[in-house]
Amino acid sequence: MKSKPIFHPYLIAIYPVLYLYSKNQAQVSLLDTILPAGVLLVSAFTLMFVLTRTTGSKHTSAVAVSASIIWLFSYSAARALMTVDILGLALYRHRTFILVWLVVFVSCAIALYRFRFSTERISRYLSVLAPVLILFPLSSIVGQIWSAKPRSLESSSKMESHSGIVPVKSDSLPDVYYIILDAYTGRKALSKYLDIDNSDFIGYLEQMGFFVADQSRPNYSWTGLSISSSLNMEYVPTQPNTEDSSKRAVLSSVSERDMILNNKVKNAFRQLGYTYVDLAIWKSNNDVDPKGYMYQFATSDFSLALLRMTFLNRPLVENYLLGRVKRDRVLKKFEALRNLPPADSPRFVYAHFMIPHHPYVFDENGDLPPFLQMAAELGSEKQLYKAQLLYANQQMKRTIDSIRARSKRRPIIILQGDHGAYRLGTSESENRNMRMSILSAYYVPDSCRALLYPSITPVNTFRLIFKSCFGQAYDLLPDLSYFSTFEDFHSLENVTGSLDQ
Repeated sequence: MKSKPIFHPYLIAIYPVLYLYSKNQAQVSLLDTILPAGVLLVSAFTLMFVLTRTTGSKHTSAVAVSASIIWLFSYSAARALMTVDILGLALYRHRTFILVWLVVFVSCAIALYRFRFSTERISRYLSVLAPVLILFPLSSIVGQIWSAKPRSLESSSKMESHSGIVPVKSDSLPDVYYIILDAYTGRKALSKYLDIDNSDFIGYLEQMGFFVADQSRPNYSWTGLSISSSLNMEYVPTQPNTEDSSKRAVLSSVSERDMILNNKVKNAFRQLGYTYVDLAIWKSNNDVDPKGYMYQFATSDFSLALLRMTFLNRPLVENYLLGRVKRDRVLKKFEALRNLPPADSPRFVYAHFMIPHHPYVFDENGDLPPFLQMAAELGSEKQLYKAQLLYANQQMKRTIDSIRARSKRRPIIILQGDHGAYRLGTSESENRNMRMSILSAYYVPDSCRALLYPSITPVNTFRLIFKSCFGQAYDLLPDLSYFSTFEDFHSLENVTGSLDQ
């Protein structure tokens, strides 16, 4: 009797493509999915053929292929669930979890062989489950197509709006530079938790006339929320968290993307006659065109996005492939910032650099680290972070000196981290305190400097500057800090009074 054809390995093979497309349908063309889907189907067919010839059993081969695909593409999702230390072992770290994941795979294979589970029965179950599994992303895709509506660029944040900016004399306006160094932890936390002495750079800033806010905290622990808040001079709108009364939930209508593109700081400077210079990690040829918007380091390549679901994400995609792109863009952006052409009008420059944030593509001299350190992060990640931070310091010294030398009148320079380092400590408490500590330094006129204080947070940065330097009607807000995890970064815990001072 002729055996029935087995389809579940091929349905499971295309599931990651359909899932990823359903989550990114607005940004990804359906054509982008054809090549990766074809590669996965051909790979599944080839593996099925080889295993069938080797084992003599189609069902055993089919179960092995389906299990391998599930194991491969569920890696990132499984790793995201590992948020705690077990017996002092940080399972959420890639270098640890990849070993755990290999043990899971080998253990399942041994159990299948040792206990003689019926692969035919398992294969029949998978033949029923696989079509059902496929229905979930398919229904989502169809639903999005059916309900698709043109997206409005207007921010849905419902943040506080301000009346018009009061004009000031244009020939007295200084250039304003807002420079973000991503994941740059404050001096005290660097010293306490990472044994990094950053006094040389802090001393340089103070010698140049900067006010260093030594107790500054980010308002949020993730870039999108942090920059949305600082560039709009408001806290992100929230509501009580229905699952945890001690937390706040970001409103579902809030779009960090729109809030950053249409931010109030940029618009206020434009009303004052400023030219806006965009050197952010958010790339846009036209800064009000949503089609031109993307994270520079989040690839739009669908194949790379699929790889990010696997154990190849951190070493191959993030650290090596995108790391090389990051390195090139960081270098070009520093060069652009130091060599802005003369302008007839004052400028507001927003520059955001992805250092000392990983991937680690600079040693302290600016050279590319050895491949195994860069891609696999072999060795101490603390040392890799320290080297990239020291390189950022060197670049900032050159940049600040260049800005000061080229400026016709004394500029305003704000240098900040958007949040601190990520999971480099030995405990969750250390990680939280590092994450919620930032570099925050102000090169401002004396009238503004007199109002600065050590614990000022980014939400008040431009409120204070507009008020003291430009005579605008802005009052300061309470300095609050909200922590959230990577797995649920829209669920906010107020940690203002529980952090190290």
